[in-house]
Amino acid sequence: VWVIAPGVEAENRWVGQMEELVAFKDENGHVNVPSDYQASPKLAKFVNWCRRQRRLMQKGKSNVGLTKERIAELDGIGFVWQQPSEDKKGANLCDNWDSRCVQLRAYYDKHNDVNVPHHY
Repeated sequence: VWVIAPGVEAENRWVGQMEELVAFKDENGHVNVPSDYQASPKLAKFVNWCRRQRRLMQKGKSNVGLTKERIAELDGIGFVWQQPSEDKKGANLCDNWDSRCVQLRAYYDKHNDVNVPHHY
């Protein structure tokens, strides 16, 4: 469990995790770190911890280390507070939806309907 206790050490860990998250964003174009991210399990735990702390905060429960300033810092890099849905193969369902819409539009342009046969 990723716990941030008050103090310099905790601040240094926060800064280090934020730097790693920004590096992840620079490399991947987003901050949706998979929960099973093998390259850095600590980063995955950090992201999950932030999301969990925010949910607790929204429910009025106290939290240890996720301050309004840290929330603003995460928001500033485009942090996604709700974990994106993934299918069983790990693909983002939003990407899959968008891809299928493009395919459906192409079918419509060719056939002038959206009655796509099952075997198509």
